[in-house]
Amino acid sequence: MEETFVQQIYNKNQKNSFKVLVGLYKGNYLRIFYSAVLFIIKHIPAWVMPIAIANVINAATIQAGGGIRTIYFNAIIMVILVLQNIVTNYYHTKLHSYAIRSVESGLRASLIKKLQELSIPYQKEMQSGRLQSKIMRDVEAVQTLSSQVFVSSLNIFVNLIVA
Repeated sequence: MEETFVQQIYNKNQKNSFKVLVGLYKGNYLRIFYSAVLFIIKHIPAWVMPIAIANVINAATIQAGGGIRTIYFNAIIMVILVLQNIVTNYYHTKLHSYAIRSVESGLRASLIKKLQELSIPYQKEMQSGRLQSKIMRDVEAVQTLSSQVFVSSLNIFVNLIVA
């Protein structure tokens, strides 16, 4: 009986569930890396906005020449940053979703293959709908965990670095 990719990862890292989760993403590491880079770039407007607003307030309150130019310059910078946010968010989501979906499909395929290998008496005893429901819930739990671990922890890490 041939071991599937998921079984190999699980057997190798049984004692560490985080390593199992990371192992499931083998072949998607580059997508996750690019997704993380785009995530950082898309958050730049949130970091620059307070500086731009302070510049505009200073330019409006100080009576020296060039105040209008400073206001326009900061407005243009913010418009550019907000527009890039839209594009980078799209590609960040696309790369991250592709990685998660490929892991989900691999898990489903492995689970279905394992189901097909089960004995006929087991198949007769177990209700197929209940088994399919359990498989779907388990795969959705892995997807939710992946989102929580990768996106939420990345967000926390980046905000700590910036702060």
